[in-house]
Amino acid sequence: MSKIVIVGAGVSGVYLSILLKQKYYEVIVLEQNATALKKLLATGNGRCNLSNEDMDIQYYQSDNQGLVNMIIHDFDIHQAMKELGLMTTNLGKLIYPHSEQAQSVKRIFMNRALELGV
Repeated sequence: MSKIVIVGAGVSGVYLSILLKQKYYEVIVLEQNATALKKLLATGNGRCNLSNEDMDIQYYQSDNQGLVNMIIHDFDIHQAMKELGLMTTNLGKLIYPHSEQAQSVKRIFMNRALELGV
């Protein structure tokens, strides 16, 4: 079994750890702060702005624009969050958890990571 160490227990690190554990990798997440997902609680004034619908290649710089374009158009954040047990809603072009509470997002992410043994 491959072992992977992720440095940083922010949203990206925790979400990646969940995805990798679902693929049966051994994952360890390292975090310098006392708690994981600390900055998440401040996003969207505590309502947790997850993303937005205005995703376009013009906002990204890369040597591989084709790959970036594929990623931003093929990833369905609503479906991905639903698979974790998190329902989302749009407020204009912004995507929030249905609860509009960052704490609920943290709880779902952490519970799922712990269930998988991260």
